[in-house]
Formats: sequence, C-alpha cells, structure tokens
Amino acid sequence: MVLSGGFGSAFAGYAEKTALTSGSGTRSVEVTADNRLETEATGSGSFKAVLWGDIGGGAYRPVQLDDSTHSLVCIEYAHNEIHSGRHFFLRNWVDLTDAGATATFLFRVTDTNRWPHAIWNISGESEFTFELFEDATITDTGTWVNIQNSNRNSGNAATVQAYGDPSYSDIGTLIWAGKIGSGKAVGGVSGRDDDEFIGKQNTDYIFRITKDAAGTHWLEYDFLWYEHVDKD
Repeated sequence: MVLSGGFGSAFAGYAEKTALTSGSGTRSVEVTADNRLETEATGSGSFKAVLWGDIGGGAYRPVQLDDSTHSLVCIEYAHNEIHSGRHFFLRNWVDLTDAGATATFLFRVTDTNRWPHAIWNISGESEFTFELFEDATITDTGTWVNIQNSNRNSGNAATVQAYGDPSYSDIGTLIWAGKIGSGKAVGGVSGRDDDEFIGKQNTDYIFRITKDAAGTHWLEYDFLWYEHVDKD
C-alpha cells in the first residue's frame, strides 16, 4: 500500500498513531506535535510513505528524486526566489574621469519586515575603492534608479528603493570596504553562503565607489537581492 499526504493539515487524520494493515504485518503512522512523520512496522509485508510538499493555496505536490542518482531534486533558495518573483537586480556601467571621481548610490530599506538579502559585484578597468555605509542621514535622495525583477513574468515591485548621486549631512557608519584594480579583479560579495548581506529594516545605506587613478575608465556594478519575510 502507499500512504500519501502532506504535513500539517493534510495529515490531520493522523494526529494520533493510526494502524494500517499490509501483508501479514501491521504498520502505523503518526504525526508528532512538532510535525514529524513517524512510522512503525511489525511482521512482514511492505510499507511505503510518499512525502508531499505544500506549494501554497492548499495545493500539494509529491517531493521528487532524480531518476539516475535517487538524489532529492532541489534548487538554491535564491533561485527559488527568482521563480517566486521576489528577486531583483540593478546592473549597469559608467565612465568615471580623473582620480577622486565617484559613483554613489542610496539604497533605502523601507520599514517592512520583507528584508533584502543582497550580494554585489564591482569591476572596472582601473583601480577603485568601494565602501558601504549604514544609517546615513539623507538631505536629498538624488535620482531614482529603476530596479528590475529577475522574473520578467512577475509584477512584484521591490520594497527596497535605489537612487543615484544622493546628498547627505552624515554618510553613516562604514561597515564594509574593499578595492579592485588593473581591470582584472572583481570586488564585492560574489557568492551567497557566508557572504550574503541582510539589510536592516527602515535604514538608509550609501554605497560609494571612488576612482583612485587618473584618466577615464569604465566601472561596472551589479547589485542583486531577494526580499524575504522570516517564517518565525
């Protein structure tokens, strides 16, 4: 026999241990108070449990395994957020002239519990210094910068707001800095894992990139994040 269902409400009928008969033995299934599925078997016979996952809206689908390796089929969480329409990006390039020229951005994390989980990459054909400041005091937000949704079929808008060339009376606290140079190195957080940055709710961040060398050189910037509400 095959027992199928999902955790929680889908297993409401198994709140207590339920006996099932299969072959010459007895099988039982129980959903514990912390939503763990437990089974017991006595005697001979076979028992199979098919695990289903909640995909929202009261719908369930079976968890899948790879046909070749029998490994659990899954994708990284950030990739899932792209599918869900909650992953955003801001990517462009600019020419900076002379030493000391800057490209400055304001990222405003709004007062919502949907927090941005961000990474970024900076590259250029000269030497640059990049700095991230937290809790800036803004006097003029500057020019609105359009943020794009990574899922072009989604109508979701980012809660984070982005501006170019803002003005401020206090740039805030420097919390992250680095350098790139010679047109080869890429600066910034290139992967998630331990590098992911979660913005603080209701906070303004200044991201400033300063050209260190003379002459005109290009700078490319790539900011990526998904916006997520903690489950607990």
